[in-house]
Amino acid sequence: MDSVTPILLIEDDAQLARSTTRWLRRVFPDAFIAHAYDANQAILLLTTNPGTWQIVVSDYDLGGGRGGDDVLRFLQRSAPELVPHFVFFSSSPEARELAPTIDKPSSYEEFETIVQAARRGIAATEAVL
Repeated sequence: MDSVTPILLIEDDAQLARSTTRWLRRVFPDAFIAHAYDANQAILLLTTNPGTWQIVVSDYDLGGGRGGDDVLRFLQRSAPELVPHFVFFSSSPEARELAPTIDKPSSYEEFETIVQAARRGIAATEAVL
């Protein structure tokens, strides 16, 4: 593909962030991947670069009192057009009620299916079998 895929990864665990970034690079070799360690940093990146992000992959439980659900609610309330595709990377049942969710730990194939569907513009929930 000719264009760069801008992805925002929200993960508070540095080791998981590195491994998730490697997965994303396998799926999107042309991706620009930015990393936020918490909800406040993610919201700052989303609002200072509006319309930049095609996909957000977020941990559900970010610690520090604010989580990925706070980021999702912010987007839904303030600017739903900022991010076309939001996916949780979590084992939390609560996350499944809010957005498409990839279980932690996940298989590479499941991750690739959901993220590739988001890249093609298919609702990620339709990619989950």
